[in-house]
Amino acid sequence: MIYLDYSANTPADSRVLERFCEVERSCPGNANSRHQAGRDAKRVIDHATQSIAGLLSAQPAEVIYTSGASEANNFALKGLAKLSRHLGRHIISTPLEHSSVSGTLTALQEQGYEVKRGKYVSFRAPGQGRFTRCKTLGEAYTEEAITERIKGRFAERKPKENRKISLRIDLENSIKAQQSAGYEKWAKLHNLKQAARTLNFLTEHEIDSYPDLESRVAEITAASAEAAAALKAAECRLAEMAMLIKDVTTCKELRPLVQEYQRAADKKQFRRKHEGTLILYEAAAKALKKQGFQKLPDLCALKAEYKQLTEQKKQLQQQYAEVKRQMQEYDIIKQNVDGILRTTPGKEQMQER
Repeated sequence: MIYLDYSANTPADSRVLERFCEVERSCPGNANSRHQAGRDAKRVIDHATQSIAGLLSAQPAEVIYTSGASEANNFALKGLAKLSRHLGRHIISTPLEHSSVSGTLTALQEQGYEVKRGKYVSFRAPGQGRFTRCKTLGEAYTEEAITERIKGRFAERKPKENRKISLRIDLENSIKAQQSAGYEKWAKLHNLKQAARTLNFLTEHEIDSYPDLESRVAEITAASAEAAAALKAAECRLAEMAMLIKDVTTCKELRPLVQEYQRAADKKQFRRKHEGTLILYEAAAKALKKQGFQKLPDLCALKAEYKQLTEQKKQLQQQYAEVKRQMQEYDIIKQNVDGILRTTPGKEQMQER
């Protein structure tokens, strides 16, 4: 079987399973209990919470554990709705939400909240029959512009920039054009504009034939794949570095306790008292040994390398975004050319202009 539903669940990493089994065997106590086993379990959970909070740039108190995404969605939506009740009872959603979200919104509707499921910010005055989309009122009524005015900041209206090239409309197969003469007239004008912009693009980029266009599209596609691969490699290395830094930090922080354990006369009693902490150290030390480290790497050097990799990742993200934009732009250009020439792609050359 090929499993593709990773948006619902993913196979657990072997290191996660190994760590889970270690903690499950050594710290079976209830972390809310006051006895030694409970305190050991709480110490392990607190350490994990601090690590998670550090990765998310959050406070440990802001990390909340739930049994799954459905409970988390329910908790977040109801909590936010009640917290923001003084601002109103209108919630905007989309029709594609998971049942854990749509079900919670239905429950909130029953409590008097007005839910508008749509893509854009909408509003409705008392007594008004239909919702009004802010975007239909112009650029001064976007969510960002309204937010700025509420804050008392009135930005000067910038002149409209030239719109990007968009796809031509297939009038022959457009049901809307066949049903509406007004739309058909608008679509014809739209197609003329896009044809002119497409021609200007080809001229500016010195593309004189259909094979030239296909070659340029292939180059951009290859560049996009290369940029995506480089970005993925950087992300993988960053994840490895983050785990390495975590293991080294754990070993450095807990080494005094381990040395005390080695000197202890009654090692069994000492281990029972500090079981959770010792397990954390042993797991980190085992991970480092598995990577071939005989002694602890320089933590400052690791953090410097991590910072450098982070900057490199930002640059790669920018490069990938630019190549992806170019690929989308060339895809539109090619589709417009195919539509203008009425050709099967790759079979006929573009006419000389």
